[in-house]
Amino acid sequence: MRNISSMGVGFKNELVSITLGIIKGWDKMSKIKKIIQEEDGKKIFQSYMFFCPGCKCGHPFNMVGGITWTFNNDLDKPTLHPSYLTGHKNFTKNRCHSFIKDGKIQFLSDCYHELKSQTVELPEFPDTYGT
Repeated sequence: MRNISSMGVGFKNELVSITLGIIKGWDKMSKIKKIIQEEDGKKIFQSYMFFCPGCKCGHPFNMVGGITWTFNNDLDKPTLHPSYLTGHKNFTKNRCHSFIKDGKIQFLSDCYHELKSQTVELPEFPDTYGT
């Protein structure tokens, strides 16, 4: 378990700061990290995050409230629905668009980074991420 007060999430040049409480499951090597935000010891939010090898950062996804995805709950061979899109559709310099299925990430042709139009194994989180 790792206690983090804030972490940059987003693209290399345009980080968005989010405030996190306790991140559970961080010590176990996995492709998906479970994020629990606590305030005064009370759980107020839960989401998940995967490490994007194209953007070289974490991409969070929610299971409840707001924009949500379905997730097969497999931390090593995750599948998400629908596709995952970050960045504005008219702002291509930081757009990342992908499908995650059976532990692989399929980058679509509208991504800005060098992995666009490729399918690669979803990596485990780097040991130093978030420190």
